[in-house]
Amino acid sequence: MKKIIGWVFIFVGVLIIMGGVWESYQIFSAQKLAPEIFKFQEKKISPVLIEPKKTIEKPEEKISREVRETIQEQLEKMPPSDFVVKLLNLISWSIFATFLIYAGGKISELGIKLLK
Repeated sequence: MKKIIGWVFIFVGVLIIMGGVWESYQIFSAQKLAPEIFKFQEKKISPVLIEPKKTIEKPEEKISREVRETIQEQLEKMPPSDFVVKLLNLISWSIFATFLIYAGGKISELGIKLLK
């Protein structure tokens, strides 16, 4: 009876490991999306409006215009808004896959001990 349970544990442990590796392969080869642990909620932001130049510009208006232009330039250089969320989802999947592989190894180890 111990040998049958040992073989079952080995088989289940190897299945868990193979399942985790297969899912990771599909996620990292872009055949499947990573589970969404973190979600992105897009907020509508009104674009910075650049006012047409006036003939005589006050110093405060000039500074305000330059600040708006600088902010607009910096916003264009930023990475896509959902980049961080996708990265966090991939990291969380990697941690979970590591746990699966470790747990599958431990279950298989129990099966090997039962076979001895």
